[in-house]
Amino acid sequence: MKGLRQERVGEREVWRQIRRQAYLDEAETKLNLHPIVFIGGDNRGLQQLIASPSRLGRASHGSYPFPGLYKDVGPQNTGELVSTRWDIFRAPPESTSSEADKVVRLDNPERLEIIPDWELVLQLVRTDPKARRDWAWLVLPIRFGYPATRSPFAGIVRYAETGNTSILAPPFNGGWNRAGAAAGYERYRPHRLASFFPASQQDNYWTGWGFFNLTLPTLVTLPPFDVAFRLVTAPIRASNRHAHPAFFGSEEVPFRFIGVPIGVSSVTVPKAFLNLLGFPETAVPFLTQVAALAASDTFSVNVSPPDVDRVSPPYYGISLFRGRRFVSENTLRHSHGALRADVAVSTVPGRLPLSANLEMWEYTGSLRYNIALGGLQPFVKAGYGRSWYRVTDAKFNGQLLGDGSSRWVGRAALFNNLLPNTWHVGAGLEFIPVRGVGGLDWGFRGDVTVYSHNLGLENKEGSFVVAQDAHVTRIHLGLGTTLSF
Repeated sequence: MKGLRQERVGEREVWRQIRRQAYLDEAETKLNLHPIVFIGGDNRGLQQLIASPSRLGRASHGSYPFPGLYKDVGPQNTGELVSTRWDIFRAPPESTSSEADKVVRLDNPERLEIIPDWELVLQLVRTDPKARRDWAWLVLPIRFGYPATRSPFAGIVRYAETGNTSILAPPFNGGWNRAGAAAGYERYRPHRLASFFPASQQDNYWTGWGFFNLTLPTLVTLPPFDVAFRLVTAPIRASNRHAHPAFFGSEEVPFRFIGVPIGVSSVTVPKAFLNLLGFPETAVPFLTQVAALAASDTFSVNVSPPDVDRVSPPYYGISLFRGRRFVSENTLRHSHGALRADVAVSTVPGRLPLSANLEMWEYTGSLRYNIALGGLQPFVKAGYGRSWYRVTDAKFNGQLLGDGSSRWVGRAALFNNLLPNTWHVGAGLEFIPVRGVGGLDWGFRGDVTVYSHNLGLENKEGSFVVAQDAHVTRIHLGLGTTLSF
């Protein structure tokens, strides 16, 4: 087995599982003389979102060879999870045991009824009334099971089957009595990958929750909850020796699951941030110094538009890839930028310098959509975040204003300021020269992102802000690289 060439990722594990199922004991002395089929599984599809919560599953009753999560076996990336362990077949129940058991043995003659192929009864059905009464169901174009079910994409194309209809009778079923690809059936040659990281939002859905999957199962796919959920549950999943693998068709297998992006984000500091000097801790010392210089009871003050720096702080992040099109991006950056302005006092000749340093932290969570799927991927993204900032080293005419610092604006605490205060949209391009399923991937990217938020100047009880609040728009130019697996 080790000498055979591996054409797909995890293929040797598939061979090993086949060998394991060929025997009924670990010592490989007792052959398994009966085929093993896993029928149905827990549905992982968008149709759960339009169903009512129920203790009953929504399995397709399809047949699968091994336990695992089978991706893309239905429309719109629908998958099925077979979670029954193979170990249960080491000690199977009696052949007469209830069919409600997890293992149903079909080597009991009382449970089997052998029927002819439809070709053998077709002529009889045409000529013999009794045969027509007994076997018409086998040759007519009727659907086995409920004819049609609700589906998110039902009716999107008129008169076309979009994954919401059951299979036709054998004469009209391209997969009947055939192995491999056939009309309406593609050959499923899977890559076997670990399911430690979910490959799509649907992988987090819980069977029976129905539209309640829009709550917690959806929340843990959004940044930053996705990273937090993975970190908290990682020890449990890593210690689970029965964790199921994930099988992907060759055309849909993702080559990235988790990535670490780093880069720089260049932005011109918006002039409105000078208004942060309006907080009492800096504004009161400023007005005191101005009054001392003016040496008059009547004077006016004019602050010119500030000069600002262009800063290029580094950013660091964690990205979780949801298949090949969707990416959840979590990034953090810390920047410093100078603000400088001239102050004119009516009773003082010349202009006096006013300066401060803007210290800013920002977390952003983005949902990215890849427009193309190859080595060159244009993308768009949108999301939200939390920005918190203050001014430090604030000086007027060379003297510190108070201790030089203002209060933090927007900083979150355990039970305070947890909601986003910044929104953004953007677009970019990523080039991935090194990529491959089951290995390390490397790419570099550039993007333009527009951030929007309010400055956050609020008059609170016991304090008065002398500057006005303002809306801030920042345009960031990003350049970075991503190492992923």
